[in-house]
Amino acid sequence: MPESAQLNMQVTIGPKANKPMIINIPIMIGAMAYGIALSEEAKRALARAAKSLQTSTCSGEGPFLPEERAEAEKYTLQISRWAWGARTQEQIDSADMLEVQMGQGADMGSVTIEAVEFQGRAQELSGLAPDEVAISFPAPPGVQKQSDWPAFMKSLRKRSNGIPIALKLMATGHLEDDLAAAINLGFDAVIIDGAQGGSHATTPIKQDDFGIPSLFALIRAARFLNNQRVRDRVSLIVAGGYFTPGECLKAIALGADAIYMATVPLLALTHNQISKVIPWEPPTTLVFYDSPAKSKLDIDQAATSVVNTLTSMVLEMEEGMRALGKAALKELNADDLVALDSLSAEVTGVKRIY
Repeated sequence: MPESAQLNMQVTIGPKANKPMIINIPIMIGAMAYGIALSEEAKRALARAAKSLQTSTCSGEGPFLPEERAEAEKYTLQISRWAWGARTQEQIDSADMLEVQMGQGADMGSVTIEAVEFQGRAQELSGLAPDEVAISFPAPPGVQKQSDWPAFMKSLRKRSNGIPIALKLMATGHLEDDLAAAINLGFDAVIIDGAQGGSHATTPIKQDDFGIPSLFALIRAARFLNNQRVRDRVSLIVAGGYFTPGECLKAIALGADAIYMATVPLLALTHNQISKVIPWEPPTTLVFYDSPAKSKLDIDQAATSVVNTLTSMVLEMEEGMRALGKAALKELNADDLVALDSLSAEVTGVKRIY
């Protein structure tokens, strides 16, 4: 297609919801929690960048940060597995999508955060006492056993006032069972996090030995949703290990609607600012909540760096689409790909190059 061709990069999440969430690029800023992981400065910068990019940013599983919501336009609020995770009605009313968090790339199950790591405003917003240890639940507040899910979803649907409700999962060998449950419960979107997805402060056994790789998770999820004939109403968002424009474009060709990115925008936050802390401290000290260096992060500069990074990625995706003769993301499909080896061909169903 000619350089002047107009390309449609818009994505609708939860197309059958009463109030679908429409974003202008297929890259969303993923869940990175305030307090549990990131500082207020980092969260505000990410939200500001998402607004400029006309995409969504996610609260993550931490306590609700009003300043983050004020900076963002499209805002995804996690219903998380912590004491504060049910969220208030006012917080839910401010969201454009809800995301029920049951797991992520390198974490599922209960975890503990010591009070000393959570001190300050995050602890105040969480409702915990100053010396109280934060311990996550196996499931969101209100779900004690499997039979509690229908009532939980009925209540959440009522509270959501028509915005999409997504389910976020660590991809495991039981992925199809999880997806079947998500369909039966009426989720509008599923977020599948492959094993490459990061998580602040999880244990090595979960990082190294739990979950399945993102490509396998994407293929299995897309096939299952297609076989169930629900792709017209259930959006598929993938995450975990996506770093390049080509990887994102291939994921869409293989069935994803959008890609959550966290590591790339996280690294972009500190661009041109790392000299504030190196060589004595790593760049991460500019963005983590429990770091004395977090106040050194310039929010405007950090937001601009994230915008520049993701804008360049989308521009490259557009260049690839023009080379393929595709005017819209929905025109991409597996026929646009070839596999370089037998395993990739077998996993994806894409034709081999030889």
